[in-house]
Amino acid sequence: MPVSDNNRAVGIVDRERTREPSGRKFKHEWGWRPEVNAVPLYLQLANLVSRKIVSGELEVGSLLPTEMELCARLSLSRQTVRQAIDHLRRKEIVSTRRGVGTRVDMVPNRGGYRYAVQSIADLFDLAVETELHITSRSVEIASGRLAKELGCRPGKKWRRFSGLRYSATDRSPISWVDAYLDFRFQSVLDEFDVLRSAVFSMVERDYGEHIVEVRQDIRGALIDAPRAEPLGVRPGDLGLLITRRYLASGGRLILYASALLPSDRHAYTMTFRAD
Repeated sequence: MPVSDNNRAVGIVDRERTREPSGRKFKHEWGWRPEVNAVPLYLQLANLVSRKIVSGELEVGSLLPTEMELCARLSLSRQTVRQAIDHLRRKEIVSTRRGVGTRVDMVPNRGGYRYAVQSIADLFDLAVETELHITSRSVEIASGRLAKELGCRPGKKWRRFSGLRYSATDRSPISWVDAYLDFRFQSVLDEFDVLRSAVFSMVERDYGEHIVEVRQDIRGALIDAPRAEPLGVRPGDLGLLITRRYLASGGRLILYASALLPSDRHAYTMTFRAD
């Protein structure tokens, strides 16, 4: 019986996979060094695969090792590997075909970022697949325009923090962040200069608060000089300003965060479905 081109191609891939290193050598060649921090293992693996695609180690059109191979050689659970592949599939970086495997479809954009946020869980993923480097902190007493923007009474105390958010994939700057956290919860920031988790989830974990609603606004804004340099753009360039208000029960504002992004490097994706 003649062998089809597809079967022959799969056979070649299978033979190549049998020659792949295993165990400790595979971990070394892949650079797999999981960090003990708040970033879930599946996102650490997804970021590692993305970096390998960006660097050219994994080429477009090539196949990833199978789920079972990744589980065995990286000492990961099947659920972790599946979550990582699903994460990459949602970003349209890879696709999976039954009987063939998971193929690399595209190279993640260097210096760019694609937002696909449709739930509070997506906001958590956004935070843990990036790094927020805090460069300034202060205590602010709300009054005047600030109190109006935060929607709080004058005199309320807030912990302000600012810094640059980087991609965990290629370490390129994504956005400049200015945020205000209810001062009662400010201790969640005490031990960190680099955040690899969502602040709102840290408040939920440490204080038992529950975020029930996030209100988001997106509008155009000009990037001023102090923020232009770290973002790698020119003063006066057009940006996107995304503000989010994280509300607990009773409409209480726990966290207010604004992110300023260069408009030519970013896309914000939302999906609307019929009821």
